[in-house]
Amino acid sequence: MLNQLAPEIADLSGLELMRDPMFRKILDNAEEYGSVAFICDANDISCGNPKLNLLFTASIYHATLANRGDMDEQEMELPDEVMETREERQYKNWINSMGIPGVHVNSIFTDLYNGLILLKVLDRVEPGCVDWRQTEKNPNNIFKLLINGGACIKTGKNKLNFKLFNCDADSIVKKDRKMTIAFLWQLMRYHSIKCAEGYDEKALLKWANSVVPSEVQVKRFNAKSLKNSKFFFALLEHVFEIISK
Repeated sequence: MLNQLAPEIADLSGLELMRDPMFRKILDNAEEYGSVAFICDANDISCGNPKLNLLFTASIYHATLANRGDMDEQEMELPDEVMETREERQYKNWINSMGIPGVHVNSIFTDLYNGLILLKVLDRVEPGCVDWRQTEKNPNNIFKLLINGGACIKTGKNKLNFKLFNCDADSIVKKDRKMTIAFLWQLMRYHSIKCAEGYDEKALLKWANSVVPSEVQVKRFNAKSLKNSKFFFALLEHVFEIISK
């Protein structure tokens, strides 16, 4: 199909490859064509994941219309499941960077709703915090999904002291964009602070201010002056000087 749509991008040489390289070439060609290829991986194509393959095909269709100039900006909007913001990609890459066995996230909404991956991430960030006896390893119905979603919320609140307002098991299961991101933000923040050699947020701020010029120092990490990035540039310059020696 891609060869018919854009022969200059997708030749037929991929048909001569083994299965995994062939599927990888499909995704690479689709991304070059303008499709949102991150929504699935080679394994999804190989296993015939119907939902992700449908979204993948829809993305190719939208890319075709966009490339031909047949769509205005409003028509070019893809379904929520296909679109991915920079923030969402950041959380996805963070989870994938942990190297958790059996965990690979293509979309933080289509892959996290059953709670299992979130529970594994929680347990990696704070080992032993998840009571696996209270979870469902095969959440194949709404009741089991809600049990896992509830376990995520309970662990976050009771073990990691998350502040989760209006976020409950239903928010996870129903792929509530705002609440899922709110949960991931607190989880990533907890992990980042823990990885910073035991420093808490106040200690980190004190250290950062001690190594940057006084004119760019800040009183808190949500200071408006951070928008110009001068504080971070100064901090990066200090770190670069250290690693360059």
